[in-house]
Amino acid sequence: MGMRLWSRDFVLTLAVTALIYPVFLGVQSTASTVTLTYHWPPWTTGAQVAAVGGISIAMRPWAGRVLDRLGPQRPLVAALLAFLGVLVGMGSSRSIPAVIALRVAQGVAWSLLNTATATIIQLLAPPPRRGEATGWYAVFGDLGMVVGPVLVAIVGVPQWFWWSAAVAAAATGLALGVGSGRHPVPQPGARPVPRALWSRVWVPTVAQALTNTAFILVAAYTGSLAAARGWTWRIWPGVPVYTELFAGYGLALLATRPILGRLSDRFGRPAVAIPALGLLTLATVAEAHWASASRLWVIGALVGVGYGGAQTALLAWAGEAVPPALRGRAVGTYYAGFDAGISATGVLSAILVAHLGWPGVYSVCAAGPGMAALLVSATSRTRHAVPPASELL
Repeated sequence: MGMRLWSRDFVLTLAVTALIYPVFLGVQSTASTVTLTYHWPPWTTGAQVAAVGGISIAMRPWAGRVLDRLGPQRPLVAALLAFLGVLVGMGSSRSIPAVIALRVAQGVAWSLLNTATATIIQLLAPPPRRGEATGWYAVFGDLGMVVGPVLVAIVGVPQWFWWSAAVAAAATGLALGVGSGRHPVPQPGARPVPRALWSRVWVPTVAQALTNTAFILVAAYTGSLAAARGWTWRIWPGVPVYTELFAGYGLALLATRPILGRLSDRFGRPAVAIPALGLLTLATVAEAHWASASRLWVIGALVGVGYGGAQTALLAWAGEAVPPALRGRAVGTYYAGFDAGISATGVLSAILVAHLGWPGVYSVCAAGPGMAALLVSATSRTRHAVPPASELL
């Protein structure tokens, strides 16, 4: 495969990602929208977010083993079909128990779906360009942050779920072609015993869990913060003012991910992750205390650069720490940490919001990326950032 990056399967996987991430992040952002639309108690927002993240934590290791055993393409198609069923159910459900159950099913489908797409990218990427490949993968996922929550704010629920089901069907059609081109997705060969897998991936996994305390605030709780601040007016017909933050966040991610990925290829993953995590900490604190809705796009852009640099470097770090036959499990372990941060923030926010309000919740959760920066800094000084994958065999 050499240094070639833009193979047919790479492009198809990016196309699937570009279609399905707006759907997932849009559906995830409907946690607060569903609560407000159906006049449910405030705790149901955190419960919906925690249901998705909680089940994903449990399912990710299983998903990684499935991908390593079967190859990533067939599980990807199965997960897309399951996610399509969840969307149809969300469009027709109005009761709290039914929606919570569907959120659990959403977590199961998503744990397999995006573990599969991320594993395909890590398998296809030439090692000297893995950070760049991860950056491009993240860019196409970040389109979801630009498009998904904004469209939810404009379209509303339940209409969003029906539109999303059609998009998920199209993504399934594209996924059927992955692995059928001139450069098929590499399939795992012998199954080595993962004697030391956790020792190779625990730093990026734990760092990502801590980092996601800030990410999920943007993805799921911006509408709640805006309502608490009284930022309820529209900048255009049907477009709430707080969508400026989504736009700034998403556009910053799109502009910087491949660049930051290349920098991590050249200078190492910690060299990019540490300053990015520091920036994310400061930007999240600033967002908590932003006095008005003016220039929300600036805060969004700062959060985007910080999160984009950190997550790109951490995912590439996890993917390159193991040989190809264990890459599904490594990516699954990393995403278990990813989901742990989301779930913990859902539980924490449900507990703290009544006492501190949303600005207080944001201030508390800003500590997550700060601790992640300290972890990466401490471990990168005591040992090589990426231990040789051959030691696992």
